[in-house]
Amino acid sequence: NTPAGGSKQTCYMGYDVARLTERVFDPTAKTWIRERKEAAAYAAVCDSYGRVIECRSLFAQRGEMLTPDDVLRLLYETLHECKTAMKEYYNEDFSRLVIYRDGDIKSTDLKMMELGLQKLFEAVEDKYSKLIIDVVAVIKTGIERVFDDDMTNPNVGNYVILNDTRALVCTSDIKKKSNYLSAKPLKLRYVLSKSLDNVDRRAPMEKIVHEFIDLTRLDWVSLAHMPKLALPLILVQQIGKLTLKDVSVPKDVPYIPL
Repeated sequence: NTPAGGSKQTCYMGYDVARLTERVFDPTAKTWIRERKEAAAYAAVCDSYGRVIECRSLFAQRGEMLTPDDVLRLLYETLHECKTAMKEYYNEDFSRLVIYRDGDIKSTDLKMMELGLQKLFEAVEDKYSKLIIDVVAVIKTGIERVFDDDMTNPNVGNYVILNDTRALVCTSDIKKKSNYLSAKPLKLRYVLSKSLDNVDRRAPMEKIVHEFIDLTRLDWVSLAHMPKLALPLILVQQIGKLTLKDVSVPKDVPYIPL
């Protein structure tokens, strides 16, 4: 089988940040008086065949906001797990990590991520001969619509490259449904690319799109209908839901990909 994106040396990480809220009860006033907020990051990593390498939750050390140090903590062990898995599964050198962020990335989050990646590369520069980290925002809402030439809904997998960093991707299969519905494409935004040797190694936008589409086909639900999101983001959503219900998810959660 052909790996997603055509390379065994790439791993894919779904990533989301949420704020957990907890209302605090004041026994003296006998009322709920405030909410405590805590930032949490959820991540799931799979290889290019959809085999899950690890899942993890991370809570901010400073409570309400994730910091560059939190990014370093989240990614340092992840790189090690990817490197180990590539050798064990395929006897290949791990060289690239693609991070899919659920939702757009604001300027403050981008700055935090850039500083975190800078610290990460400083920490691992003697452990890798080659390492590239690409960050892609997956935006699920927007005003954009996509149609075929005859003004009908496009097939799943159709996409439009807008420029070097943006693309619209159709992952919802409504071709055979009502003509009164229109396809709502995902927007992929290629936010950031960092390489260990500081050389510009940005991938073509078309490659970023094809990798994402390939990963939507690795979840079991794709046998019945195409999921809207890539596999690592589907796993991240499930981790978030379970965590909110106080269900802990093991790092090495078993998953058999297609």
